[in-house]
Amino acid sequence: MEQTPLAPNGVRLPRQLTSFVGRENELTEVTRALHDHRLLTICGPGGAGKTRLALAAAERLLPDYPDGVFLAEMADVTDPQLVASSVASALGVRERPGIEVVTSLIDALGHAHVLIMLENCEHQAPACGELALPLLQACPGVQLLASSREPLGVPGELAWRLPRLPIPGPDTHPQSLARYDSVRLFVERARSFQPYFTLSSANAGAVCRISQLTEGIPLAIELAAGRLTTLSVEQVADQLCDALSVLRTSSRALPARQRTLRATIDWSYERLSESEQALFKRLSVFSGLASLEAVRAVCADAVLPEVDVLDNLARLIDKSLVHAEAAPRELRYRLLELPRQYATERLEAEGEADRVRARHAGYFAALAEVSSEEQTLSQIDEWVQRLADDRQNFRTALAWSLGADHGLALRLAGGLSWFWHILSNLTEGRRWLEQALATPGGDPAARVRALRGAGQIVYRQGDCAAAQRFLTEALGILRELADKPEMARVLRALGLALLSLADHRAAERSLEEALAIQRRLGHRSGTGRTLGSLALVAIADGRYDVARTRLEDCVLLARANNDEWGLATAIGVQGELALEVGDLEAARSDLRVSIGVLGRLNDGMSVAYRLEGFARLAAAGSEHERALTLAAAAAGIRSRLGANAAPHWQRRLDGAMARCRLAVPAQARAAAETRGTGMSTPEAISFAIEEAEPASHGPRREHSLPGWASVRTRAAGLSAREWDVLSLLMTGLSNRLIASRLSISPNTVNKHVASILEKLAARSRSQAIAIVLGLELLP
Repeated sequence: MEQTPLAPNGVRLPRQLTSFVGRENELTEVTRALHDHRLLTICGPGGAGKTRLALAAAERLLPDYPDGVFLAEMADVTDPQLVASSVASALGVRERPGIEVVTSLIDALGHAHVLIMLENCEHQAPACGELALPLLQACPGVQLLASSREPLGVPGELAWRLPRLPIPGPDTHPQSLARYDSVRLFVERARSFQPYFTLSSANAGAVCRISQLTEGIPLAIELAAGRLTTLSVEQVADQLCDALSVLRTSSRALPARQRTLRATIDWSYERLSESEQALFKRLSVFSGLASLEAVRAVCADAVLPEVDVLDNLARLIDKSLVHAEAAPRELRYRLLELPRQYATERLEAEGEADRVRARHAGYFAALAEVSSEEQTLSQIDEWVQRLADDRQNFRTALAWSLGADHGLALRLAGGLSWFWHILSNLTEGRRWLEQALATPGGDPAARVRALRGAGQIVYRQGDCAAAQRFLTEALGILRELADKPEMARVLRALGLALLSLADHRAAERSLEEALAIQRRLGHRSGTGRTLGSLALVAIADGRYDVARTRLEDCVLLARANNDEWGLATAIGVQGELALEVGDLEAARSDLRVSIGVLGRLNDGMSVAYRLEGFARLAAAGSEHERALTLAAAAAGIRSRLGANAAPHWQRRLDGAMARCRLAVPAQARAAAETRGTGMSTPEAISFAIEEAEPASHGPRREHSLPGWASVRTRAAGLSAREWDVLSLLMTGLSNRLIASRLSISPNTVNKHVASILEKLAARSRSQAIAIVLGLELLP
């Protein structure tokens, strides 16, 4: 059969009119990959620079293809039947009557060693794939380099996804900006319009913003640079909030589909199926990353059934319109900001925006409520991570619902209150809660949850009057609802607020009512924590025996419930009680145990309270500078959390620190406080623990903090009775009271204690407790 030879001079690459900036690593990777793959498709969104990278790779590889490098442009091919003809035309292969074009191509190529570039072929991807397969099978010397927004779907194809150009972060130093390819590209293209343009300290901030707002998309960066003919660089940055309107050019060097960013995205959108278009538009209501569960819940309907969401999502990822990113537990999905602006416009223009946003807010309100109801000690870390992953979506849902659906706003804010509280994100949480509560009414249960959350948050900020106001309103609603478990939680919170307002009698009444409810309901964990709060009231009143009894019961309940936080907190309060009565050794032991566990649990607020206990302990020992350092470290932690100490607590600390300041020269005082303020939380804990051991205890021990599973590892030799004695030692009881509790003689208790100390290699009761609890060796 007669073969049609390839056109003479087989190098047919267009000459580029602008320099190739950045992408050096990508260029190296693509050229290397072409040595191992006969079909490589550079995939990426419109304007990502796929064609420029492909042309640069082809130019670098020209010597490797003695029979030619050819470019077949697919952008204007509207009929799939014409794809093969377009390639034949690019290669100079004449079509023959009665013979299929692909056959003519195979005949002409034979054993020629050529590179064929298929450019902008996303809208003809299936047809390009149907042509590529027989060419690769029949012509061993043929390699194909395609650029497309989605793969061609041919066996053996390497779909090489082109990343965005690196962009600087919000904290990037101006002197480091020139290292980023996105910045380098903007500066290079800016010189086409302002020949003397340079990156300077004066314009660095604006250039950085342009790089970030264009998201490292080369076409967007080049269009932004083109605006320098009529705007300053600062004005360009300011105008990019409406990027789809701003990013345009009249240059004839670009095809019409790339003269505006809107046209570039139009090109992709118009080639989507109806269901793909629906999903693309609806994804615009998400902020940041979205889980598959959320996408299904918000986006599915009759046009896009839930069972089809995953397949459509996969196709949008293939078309480079949606990005999939790895999260700790799953892949999550998002639109880049510029396509999201386009999708938002489409959603609003077609009248769907409010309906989809309502579904978005409803989904996240339900998630917030479930988290509030189901998070327990064993699940709390998982729920914190899950809600943190969707932080931006919660903010978006709150902002929309505050203006459109008051009931949803209450559900969202109330459900998230525990999350803001535990992360010490107090300022943001208070703002959302106060806005949601500003409008009266709503579902009573949702309003109570929001009121309790607001009360607890403002209490941590030290605004106890506001806390009393929120919690009193919540209690009034609850008395009508007769919701006893929630009433007990609100009563306990209200009791702490009243204690800080120095109304001790009202505080105790509130806490005693909470305790009675919890005991009737059999809520042991709540009972223990309320007993701890009642102990604080007793300490404030100077009723130390009452406080001690309440704390003993609190410790026992926490241990029975495996409530590690509750146990650490109760032991810490025992340390504060020991300080009040002057038992400095017991105070040191209890504070040391408590702060070690609370630090591992990452409870910064409680750690601050324990540091202040150590500060008072140091002050009692006339270690004035150390006391000031510890108090300043606690204040630094609270400042970072946006929180304040409870007023009743602050009053007690202020007196001790005032005496220390009088005893220390001004320069030494300033140095001590500066040191403390600059400490991180782990540094402050280490400082408190390492210097808390009395000298008489010999060399300092290093204690690790493994989890509860290592219960008997260190003290495996203790007998059951010795465990009983040790458990009561941990509550602060004397040997005489332990003997009474266990119905044995004080002499027997003394023998058990001596045996415990020997087996734990401890020098004192306090050191034994510190060793055991510091290692969580609980039976």
